[in-house]
Amino acid sequence: MASSVSATNKKGIEVLKWVVALGVPLTILCFTPFDMILRSYLAISLGGILFWALQVIPEPITGLLIPILFCIAGVASPDVAFAPWSMILPWLVLAGIIMGEVMANTGLVKRIAYKILLITGCSGKGLLLGCFAIGVFLPLLVSSTWAKLLILGPIGMAICKTWGVKPKSKIATGIMAMILFASLSSCHLYMSGDDAMIFITSLFSQVTNGEVTVDFFRWLKLMWLPGFGWLAMSILTPYFMFIRPNRDMLPDISDHIRTEYQAMGKMSKDEIKALVIVVLILLNFMLETKTGLNAAHVMVVLVSLFFVPGINLMTAEKLNKLNIWIIFL
Repeated sequence: MASSVSATNKKGIEVLKWVVALGVPLTILCFTPFDMILRSYLAISLGGILFWALQVIPEPITGLLIPILFCIAGVASPDVAFAPWSMILPWLVLAGIIMGEVMANTGLVKRIAYKILLITGCSGKGLLLGCFAIGVFLPLLVSSTWAKLLILGPIGMAICKTWGVKPKSKIATGIMAMILFASLSSCHLYMSGDDAMIFITSLFSQVTNGEVTVDFFRWLKLMWLPGFGWLAMSILTPYFMFIRPNRDMLPDISDHIRTEYQAMGKMSKDEIKALVIVVLILLNFMLETKTGLNAAHVMVVLVSLFFVPGINLMTAEKLNKLNIWIIFL
């Protein structure tokens, strides 16, 4: 009886989702006081958001339907509606996610983060210095901001657990906020610090017909200092608000971190292979002007090396487990 009621409720919820996902855009299409093109645009756009949010159909299908419906409704021509598919940005995002996943699975980033924490110290002040060091160096190795969050998030949780701080406490909030900003704010430091930064540099070249180009070192010269200022402000704010007033409650956890680091042993073959490819990706951005090759395109090619037999750091099975379908939207 209970299972029957549960199945009925579940079916009712699914029906309600479809009613909302279809009803709202149809209402906009039929009753809003705009011309047909604008009504179609609003209905299709909002409908796509609702279909994605309510998960009534798979995300890739939603992503494909939006530009197709734009074309059918006369909102845009195919060359405009499907323009994002010809851009490098979605492929860069995918490459960044894969690179971050490989570095997390091999333990390479965890090793780097633990080493930085041991060097800077594992007290409250050490955490501050460690977040600065991670924010400065990690974007050189991982371009995707989301990948950095996925890598550093568990480390922040481990630090909270080791210090014995209560969930949702001010200290826990401060620690996780510092980790968050070390991931987010560091993307401005380097041209390769985030997928969007790479996209921005390509836009400079496009809008100026190639007269203005920004390579890795020019970005470094113009953007590193203001980028570091933003990183510093972002990390220092939660530190002074939540960590510093309670730093007496935070013991030095160097012994624990050292034990964790030593338990990892020597660098594995997979870590070395991942590090070599990541260094090649970094050199690719640094030498873009000398090689004449598009660094973003080359990065996608280099990331594909993770799938090569003998390297085998990423497989189709592992890729299918990643939540990458949001890219289609």
